[in-house]
Amino acid sequence: MKWLMVVLIGVIIIGIAGFSSIFSFQTEQHEQSGKGETIAVEEQEKKEGEDDEPEGADETSTIKLNGEWTRNLLNYTGSLIITNATENDFTFTLGVVAGGNVGSIEGKADRSLETATWLDAESGCELSFELTENKITIEQNNACEYWGGAGTFFNGEYDKGGVSIQTVLVKQGVLIESEDALFRSIVGDDYDLYLENISSYFDLEDRDNLGTRVVAGFIRGIAPSNGGIIMVNEKHVYAAVTDSENNVILYHTNDPTYQDKLPYTITEWREGIMFEEVVFE
Repeated sequence: MKWLMVVLIGVIIIGIAGFSSIFSFQTEQHEQSGKGETIAVEEQEKKEGEDDEPEGADETSTIKLNGEWTRNLLNYTGSLIITNATENDFTFTLGVVAGGNVGSIEGKADRSLETATWLDAESGCELSFELTENKITIEQNNACEYWGGAGTFFNGEYDKGGVSIQTVLVKQGVLIESEDALFRSIVGDDYDLYLENISSYFDLEDRDNLGTRVVAGFIRGIAPSNGGIIMVNEKHVYAAVTDSENNVILYHTNDPTYQDKLPYTITEWREGIMFEEVVFE
């Protein structure tokens, strides 16, 4: 009987040991299988990430150059159109104005990272471009004057997008803040006419001894039909500007003495203007 009990216990021990080995083997197989699946997923994700990388991508690829860029200077606007931009070069058309005068250049600029250059061997004109996401800065040498009319220039800052000019006579350097506030209150809605027509400007003498500062200006290239003059002191404004759409000169003042007549200073200025009729506002 004892020998039977011993044999039975031995069989039980051997069975338990065998079961443990089988369980351990299956668990190890499962873990290895799980690791294999994880590695496969990671390799697949890595491959997909590599597939998403744009061909030829570099640190300049985030700068989108193609499209329209604008130099937003009143009466001196510039338009830069870029096409076929790559990391090595781009094609451009550059057009500028200076009042009634124009200039233009077309070519292909060689690009290196965030800069580019264009050189015309015949004229010696060289343009350099500093490239950023929202602004392109252009510099030129003196030889580029060959490509434009009088007063035109290609250098400056070109903002991404179309024309968007927001300026006042103070920013243009024509008036100071206190003068601008008084002037605006007198001329009202005609303020923009003065802003547009007094582009290139210069100081004149107050021939009427009214104690005013006198500044006159014009649009380059079309001065006889587009110009203006402002006489201003702490109390009074005397001003005239061309209205070329209606072929007249508009006159503004807040001095009762000169409501119906022009100061002599403005009369002299008027001699260079092609319009005869004066409208007293």
